[in-house]
Amino acid sequence: MKRIRRLCAIKIGAREEIRVYCGEIPPDESHRRQHFEALELLSAVCEKYDGEKNLRIRRDENGKPQLIHPTLHMNLAHCKGLVVCAVGYRAVGVDAEFPRPIRDSLISRICSPTEASAISAAKQKDLMFSRLWTLKEAYGKWEGGGIRLPLSELSFSLSEDSIVFDHPDQDNVSFFQLMLTETENSNLPAAVSVCCGKIGQPFRIESPYDVIASRP
Repeated sequence: MKRIRRLCAIKIGAREEIRVYCGEIPPDESHRRQHFEALELLSAVCEKYDGEKNLRIRRDENGKPQLIHPTLHMNLAHCKGLVVCAVGYRAVGVDAEFPRPIRDSLISRICSPTEASAISAAKQKDLMFSRLWTLKEAYGKWEGGGIRLPLSELSFSLSEDSIVFDHPDQDNVSFFQLMLTETENSNLPAAVSVCCGKIGQPFRIESPYDVIASRP
């Protein structure tokens, strides 16, 4: 794995509520190897920044991986060339994806009409799809249902500085998204999205990247 990068931290006061990190990996690694690389990233991050060694992971009743720890939560994501982990003091979901060619049939199956219109109007259609897809995945990982959820019912709208979630759960969650550039494996940015329970108090985001968020 290439150098570990800290992508962002969501802070409430002095406390880093959620932190997100990534590492670059060879783009030709198998899905299984990507998963192990993500676990190695998690282990390195927890040891360096939290002083935690030999952390154990279990799966809950929905199959979601969880740290066996009294306060720390985590979630992992991987795609070709990239692994990402989110660690924090509240349940979290994270996903990451580089743009790739998408069939119209896939858009019609998993996107809401609002999202399909946004993709159609976008200059970089594959990138817009990746941004929307990672938000859906991050929510599914946070909620625990994963891609078993009816994805077309998870409808997002994006602007330059905000994320709108049109869903009955919209008042219970917070979303964050950044575009990861300057990677060795792609000349296109990777969308990295984070979902957590609603942050109902003032927070700030520390990141070398531009991060957009859902409205408080």
